[in-house]
Amino acid sequence: MVPIESDYKNLITKNGRIISQTSNAKVILIENNVRPFISIESNDKKIINETLIKILDFLKTLTDTTEEPLVNILSYFENKIWKVIIFPREKHRPKQYFAENKSKLIISPASVDMAGLLVTPREEDFEKVSKEDIESIYKQVSVNNKLLKEIRI
Repeated sequence: MVPIESDYKNLITKNGRIISQTSNAKVILIENNVRPFISIESNDKKIINETLIKILDFLKTLTDTTEEPLVNILSYFENKIWKVIIFPREKHRPKQYFAENKSKLIISPASVDMAGLLVTPREEDFEKVSKEDIESIYKQVSVNNKLLKEIRI
């Protein structure tokens, strides 16, 4: 289990906004969060897939790319409902990754990291990373709330 699974209900309640809902699917935008994301909930895998493709296509438009948009995706099945969590990304790596001084942290968030389980490949990074560093890293790699507000399905 990654932290977002146990935090999910609270995040949805506190920061979630339904942007699309049908009888068998719901798309929720979680904004104003250290790791903003889009969630798809449904008991139908086909609808999950179709909705995910629509979101990825829309993110391509928003970010003005013809390539696959920068995202991390995590999914899980709970109480007969599929939950797919999409973390739209602004960039691949934070500035700390490229730093040449003591502020260097070899942290390049992937899906598990974006889900709240931050992996540090070097022990020295594990020992020195702070809450402020983690928040900064998430903020740098995540799309901003202004862009997220444009999401339409």
